[in-house]
Amino acid sequence: MNELLLTKKIYEIKYINDAADAFSSLCKVLIKETDSYYSCIFVDCVYDVEETKCEFENYIIDLMNAGRI
Repeated sequence: MNELLLTKKIYEIKYINDAADAFSSLCKVLIKETDSYYSCIFVDCVYDVEETKCEFENYIIDLMNAGRI
């Protein structure tokens, strides 16, 4: 599956958007929003979609940690 759900309790949209921009040469990330989650859909991935999703989430976490220093 090419969807990654990120809870709004932990993740902030600004970091998700920054990560999507950073990953633009590797894939297209479509972001949809529900009341509780951000849904990230990965399209046209250069690498394996599951690996890309994991690295994308790790990248967001790194951005969040860097933003809190």
